[in-house]
This record gives sequence, C-alpha cells and structure tokens, in this order.
Amino acid sequence: MWCMENKEEKIGLIPCAEGGSTVDDWAADNTLFRHAVCQAKFAMQDTELIGILWHQGESDSCDGKHQTYYEKLQTMTAALRQELNAPEIPFILGGLGGFLGKSGLGANCTEYELINRGLLRFAQEQKNSYFVTAEGLTPNPDGIHMDAASQRRFGVRYYEAFSKRKNVLSPLENEMELLDRCINVPYTKGEKMHLAMMDFISGKMTYEELCRKFENIVLASLQINAPYQVIVSDMTAFWAKNIYWELTLYMDLQNNEIVGYGLSSRRGDPNTYYEGLIKVAEKIKGI
Repeated sequence: MWCMENKEEKIGLIPCAEGGSTVDDWAADNTLFRHAVCQAKFAMQDTELIGILWHQGESDSCDGKHQTYYEKLQTMTAALRQELNAPEIPFILGGLGGFLGKSGLGANCTEYELINRGLLRFAQEQKNSYFVTAEGLTPNPDGIHMDAASQRRFGVRYYEAFSKRKNVLSPLENEMELLDRCINVPYTKGEKMHLAMMDFISGKMTYEELCRKFENIVLASLQINAPYQVIVSDMTAFWAKNIYWELTLYMDLQNNEIVGYGLSSRRGDPNTYYEGLIKVAEKIKGI
C-alpha cells in the first residue's frame, strides 16, 4: 500500500526477526538487539528509517512472563530509539492471534491475552507507538504462526496504523477491498523481465521465446550459433535459513547452460561476479 501511495519512491524491509525468541532475548546487551541495530544502521547509510514493526510475544505467553513484559519492552525500545537516533518514528506493535493456546506449537501460549493487554497499554502510554489487533486472523496448521492470507490482512492493518498514526483495535471495514487493491496490481516492465529471466534460467522458456516476449531486447538481433559466443549474467538475492545470500549466474545463450556462478552472504560483494567470471574463463580455456 505504501508503494501505491509513493510511486516515485522505493521501500525496503530490514529483516531482524528470530523465531521463538522471548523479550529477554531482545535486551540491549544481547545478540538479537545488537544485530538489529547493526542491520538498521547499515541500511541508514543511504536510506531513511521510517518505522519499526514489533510482532513478538508468543514465547512470553506462559509461566507468568507477562508480569514483567511491559517493563522489559519499554527498556528495550528506549535503547533502540537511542541507538538509532529515532525518537519519533512510529513503533507498530502487532497483537497476538486469538488462535493461540489451543493446539500445536501454540498450545502453551495460554496467556497471550495478557501479553496483548501489555502491548495495547504500551501503545497507549508511550509516544509514537501504535497497537494493531490480530482479531479474526487464522493460523497455519502448526497453531502458532499466521497463515499467508492472514499475514497479508495484518499488513493492511499495519499500514493503517503507520499511515494514520493510530491504534487499530478491530478489523478494518474495507480490509478485503484494500487487500485486493494491493494484490491485483499489474507487473511493471522490470518485474515482467525478471520473471521471464527466471523462466529462461530454469529452462521454462527458450532464448527465442524470451526475445519474442521482449522484442526490444538488445540480444534479439544476435545470431548465436556456437557455445560461448554470448554469455549473460544475472544477480538475485534471497534468504535461506535466516541468512542473506547474493547469487550471480553466468549463462551461455547458445544452449541455455549455466556456465559460472558466484555466491556470497555479504551484501554487495563484488566477488560473486569475479568468481563467476573465473569459472567461465576456465571453461572457455578447456574447449
């Protein structure tokens, strides 16, 4: 929704979540906090931080942990705002789902309502903080995580809280309409090209089909009749087991074969290009 209202801008998410973590794990002297601060400061070198999303509490929904939850959250957020020099950006707190405490991995989360009360109280008492309800949202079969449809609805509520700087205490009346507007957005030209390239890389589309699909593609006029005449590269980024990776692929367009690659877990690492080129050069030498 942010993108629909800010078409000339780009937005990114700084992922710092840790499944199963307690509020104690996020104390200012612990690894998760330091990692989040490090990631945020890295992003802030050339972008602007405009909000913080907090959706945590399942692991604190038992054994009376709710009794100290508010104070620990307050201490952590104060330290986070100080570290990031961000006293006024919105801190959006997501409520826990009503499906907790019933089955699966969520069966032990019997005190989730007390955590929700603490989150709401926090939003009411702390400046620039807003609570978002999880009312009506549904879980995956594991009984603890929201299913994909509910995550999308939650995102609409998050944006309502962020954009209007207010608590969202019940499902939005036009929630599904807003969600439909977000989902049914035509692909941009760049997105279409990326999807086509993914089909080409995976063998679902031939080089000739790619050229026909994008008639103005630079390579469309080339006559390729031997290996290694034309090699193209493409870089993609992805997350695997909470680790960020960048992968650069080199493809021989004569037979749609991947002839080199480079992989790194460091953002913007140029070595992925060099490693791939070295592999390509070795193959060419071996002809």
